[in-house]
Amino acid sequence: QKLGITGASIGLGQRLKWPDDFFQLSQTIAYQSFQLKNYGFRVGANVLNNGTLNNLSYNINFSRSSAGPSLIFPTYGSEFSFGLKATLPYSLISKKDFVEPDNLTAVEQNDFLAEKFKWLEYYKITAKGKWYTAFTDKLVLMTNAELGFLGFYNDKLGQTPFERYFVGGDGIAQFQLDGRETVGLRGYENNRLSSISGGTIYNKFQLELRYSITDAPSASIYTLGFVEAGNSYDNFEVYNPFELKRSAGVGVRIFMPAFGLLGIDFAHGFDPLPGQAIKSGWQTHFIIGRQF
Repeated sequence: QKLGITGASIGLGQRLKWPDDFFQLSQTIAYQSFQLKNYGFRVGANVLNNGTLNNLSYNINFSRSSAGPSLIFPTYGSEFSFGLKATLPYSLISKKDFVEPDNLTAVEQNDFLAEKFKWLEYYKITAKGKWYTAFTDKLVLMTNAELGFLGFYNDKLGQTPFERYFVGGDGIAQFQLDGRETVGLRGYENNRLSSISGGTIYNKFQLELRYSITDAPSASIYTLGFVEAGNSYDNFEVYNPFELKRSAGVGVRIFMPAFGLLGIDFAHGFDPLPGQAIKSGWQTHFIIGRQF
């Protein structure tokens, strides 16, 4: 059993002068090659054991950040980003027929999938926005909204098994061999709000009230209380922006220059996991080196 990954990327980022000095533009061209040998990679209801998959993509991200004065505890401003990640529409160029024949043997099934996804093709749109509103010097409300969509060019080829969204839990990336994007939603187990193959659409909305205990150079500490909601969807046929998994909780963050950002959250999930009838209930999440 073996999975080999090779890749390279080149990027360019620049600060823009228009519409104002807070805007940035970044662009990246990336290539990854995945070599599977008896690996058992899940592709929908099937499994791909052997083959080489290639992911050549162009990523452009347009962002604006006026949050400040501290990066750890902003008290004013906002952060916005809009990104597009896309590959070439190889199947439309080659005009190959990817309709799966009936009664394939296991070897023929593997060869069909390996050829079908030899060059991954997709486009991925992501939009995010954060606002910071200060009630006092120490009490700040952070409002957050996110949307992600993974699309395809060819109906016969369908969705790529890579680059999917996995929603739920602390949002810390644990395994990204398939280019997945992990989206935190506290009050639920990691990745459990998405299907086993991952979602192609996600929404997330969040209100977080933060209170600064200390902002000393040696250590910055603040407490927080939050409510948030979000969900993952397999496709547009089942997409419902009002069908959200909800949660609320409290937590604390500590930033020390020697260790970075550390934290812990206690969150209560008000809704059940997909396929279950009992609500998620209380969950504990440890935060290392990132913010929700």
